[in-house]
Amino acid sequence: MKTSLRAGVLILIAAKLVLMCQLSAGSKVYSRAVMADNPIAYWGFDDGTAKDLSGNDNHGQFEGDLLFGVESAYVNLAAAIDFNGSNAFIKVPELGKFKQSTIEAWIKIEELNWRALKDAGYLTSIFSTDSFGAGNHHLNVQLNFSIEQAIAGGGPNNIVTQKGSLGIGNWVHLVSTYDSLNGGYGAVYINGKKIQSGNHAASPVASFGAAQIGAWGGRRKFNGKMDEVAIYGTALSESQIRAHYEASKAPPIKGHEADGGPHIVEGFKGVEGKVTTVTGEELPGNLSFGNTKSHSFMTVTNSKGELSDFNFNDWASVNITKVEKLPGTDKGPEVQAKSATLNRRVWLTGGSLLTGKITDINSKMITLSNDFSSILIPRAAIAVIDFVGGTLEAGELDSRPGGVLFFDGDFLEGQLIEMVGGAELMIKQADLGKVRVPIQKIRAVKFKEMKIDADEGFKIRTRSGSLIHAQSIVSKGLQLIIRDNSRYYLNIYAGEVLDLSRGKD
Repeated sequence: MKTSLRAGVLILIAAKLVLMCQLSAGSKVYSRAVMADNPIAYWGFDDGTAKDLSGNDNHGQFEGDLLFGVESAYVNLAAAIDFNGSNAFIKVPELGKFKQSTIEAWIKIEELNWRALKDAGYLTSIFSTDSFGAGNHHLNVQLNFSIEQAIAGGGPNNIVTQKGSLGIGNWVHLVSTYDSLNGGYGAVYINGKKIQSGNHAASPVASFGAAQIGAWGGRRKFNGKMDEVAIYGTALSESQIRAHYEASKAPPIKGHEADGGPHIVEGFKGVEGKVTTVTGEELPGNLSFGNTKSHSFMTVTNSKGELSDFNFNDWASVNITKVEKLPGTDKGPEVQAKSATLNRRVWLTGGSLLTGKITDINSKMITLSNDFSSILIPRAAIAVIDFVGGTLEAGELDSRPGGVLFFDGDFLEGQLIEMVGGAELMIKQADLGKVRVPIQKIRAVKFKEMKIDADEGFKIRTRSGSLIHAQSIVSKGLQLIIRDNSRYYLNIYAGEVLDLSRGKD
């Protein structure tokens, strides 16, 4: 049976406030840079909605078949959305008139089809007001991959960048600024750098009536991914725009989704790193891990072949710096459908968070893959699979049975059976039997409650964004066999691991 959640509340799962901060921390780095410049509207899309994050209640409305939870340009931007180029766009309300204005967005063009755009002036729209009256500020991409800033009644109306300014399949940070107080000066920026400018001599006041993201009047539909769309009643400076661009790449506040990681070297043998003891001593060398019946230990072999053994109570942190390359890792994971290429977040009952692409679901295991390796996760260890990511709020799934939370707020009680063709999940429901559900409609799947204190033991961060709360670890060649707080075992390639640390974040 379907039951409704409170309107406007889409909840994944909650354990502790610290876990909530860790998941959303990355997107907050960028969001804080945007909010510092006082947008009049800001749509981040992280939670699968077009909620206005500026606090001005300029919420958008989805139209057509939008795909939620898409990987954005950087981990710090959390989740994006995918426009199909045929019926998908977002309606937004009237914002008002301003002497200056800025349109900002992250975009990734997947196709510019001249046949589809033939009746739309061979343009595709990033942001356009429904009409094109005096002062209306539009941002478009032309068929030759140039960018058009259009100001109605500007005389001239548009400023156009060189052809080929954009391309297929690349994320870019795109900004269009306009200043009626400075001779109608307009400028276009890509990735923090000004690439074109000019003057709209008539200098009309900027006007934002009801508008569309990814279309203009239902035409000029955008085919690709988009994220972090913001509108300002000021003309952002080049330094402000550059700060936004750089914030997208900054390490998250909590740091668990850090960029980088150990060097993966073909022909190198073993796992190399550095141990920092509780007394502050640093010991570099080859690392191995093991367990006895009474305790876990770590061995560091230095360049002279000398061995140092540490009880797990004796070290503060471990950084892995170099790892032997696994054979057959030149290609990313094979996936069956577009919806399966998106990163998912899997929460375990012990508080661990695993990030990657779900490539298989069977009766006992879920396979989570990334560019380096695959992790087999026992289904019995899973609390929730978050199919979107980016935000986490406390509450309502905590007391719910197993089932599926949809984007529209409905909840379907049932058991996840398997993944079908990479694009659907098979759910066994008491009244309906087996039901196929498109992955793109799913917000989260709950398996069971999160029960165990995630502050126990030590923490392991990976380069793909996982944060494992662990009790023990054993080396087996290039694999680390980790017993996490759910008391199940995870097998992880050492080249995935950034570091190990003890104590609270």
